[in-house]
Amino acid sequence: MRYSSLRQMYLPLTAVLILLAVPPVFGAEPEVPYDLEQFRSVLDDSKLQAPTSSPAKINHGEFAGASNEYFYLDDTGRYLTFTVTGDSKRSELRQMSGDWDTATATPRRVVARVKVHVPEYPGLNQFTFLQIHDKKNGDQGLNKPLIRLTRRGEYRNTNDHLWAHIRTPADFDQPISLENLATLNIDLGPRPEGFFDAEISVHESRMVVKIEGEIKVDMDVSYWDGLPNYYKAGVYNQDPGTSKVEFASLQFLNTFDNPESEVAEIEEPE
Repeated sequence: MRYSSLRQMYLPLTAVLILLAVPPVFGAEPEVPYDLEQFRSVLDDSKLQAPTSSPAKINHGEFAGASNEYFYLDDTGRYLTFTVTGDSKRSELRQMSGDWDTATATPRRVVARVKVHVPEYPGLNQFTFLQIHDKKNGDQGLNKPLIRLTRRGEYRNTNDHLWAHIRTPADFDQPISLENLATLNIDLGPRPEGFFDAEISVHESRMVVKIEGEIKVDMDVSYWDGLPNYYKAGVYNQDPGTSKVEFASLQFLNTFDNPESEVAEIEEPE
């Protein structure tokens, strides 16, 4: 009788101690990029290419629950992170919703709040974090980027600047082709230390680049009309080393309206 009474008292006490030891769960912490609402629209319109363009590391429509060494949330669970090591390697989202022409009557934009990290390895002088790429289809297309936004180390008497590298015809009197191709290099200014706003938009053969809301590029790109294009976002290395960028927000948009940012109230660390 004594053992039975003690056992009846001990079991409820044990249950209470266990409940006190386990903290209440009010909501699951984000573990992968798709867990954050602000990234779902861009991920629903993308596939992940890493560390090469093919095969896709994450296929279109398969981002729920997905992350890997090239694509993940940072330690705070707030920032979409891309990183890759090696010359000509990449970790990029490739837009999938339909290729578009630079003559488009519908605005085509990529809008981001991004932090571009300085590579730890000094040999990585240049990597791309946003670009417009044309799609080669059989004998059609150039399979070249119209524009790349890059971080560069020492380049043209600057160091640690952002640059826009834009493909143009070498001879504007002739159609653009692989035999008639040049690059216009535009200094976008020193790389910001923290997060900054970056945008590329194309509408009716005009391309505009903004950094922190300031127009850095505004040019006629009608020479590119007729080529199918898509946006890419992440990192693409032009040299050996490891690149890294973090996005607080990232969107592909088909309007000039700016939706309210769902991360606007988040205090960003330096």
